[in-house]
Amino acid sequence: MREKIIKRFTVVLDSNKLDLITGFVLARISYPPNAQETFQVNLAEELAKIPNVVAVHIVTGTNDLLIEVKGRSWQEVSSTILNRIRSKKGVNRTETAMALTTTKEDYIIPL
Repeated sequence: MREKIIKRFTVVLDSNKLDLITGFVLARISYPPNAQETFQVNLAEELAKIPNVVAVHIVTGTNDLLIEVKGRSWQEVSSTILNRIRSKKGVNRTETAMALTTTKEDYIIPL
């Protein structure tokens, strides 16, 4: 029998019906000299604590992180990106894509 397979039980709200704005931020990390192997993971965990940040993924490719931000207005999302994400020590460069519409947002994992 598997233990702790269910992390939590919650309600998933419809972002479209709440008129939430979604931004996806690709971030490159600037590693300080003598950085610990856990620097990227620690930075991702710090970013995950920011209000309005709903997901943080460590990714492959040119960028190091993919960060999903939601807010009630463009200003709220942009403020989170400009003042909270870009200001973190280690975030070197960001590229942001704002979602115009969301066709599917499903958190059900097909098993």
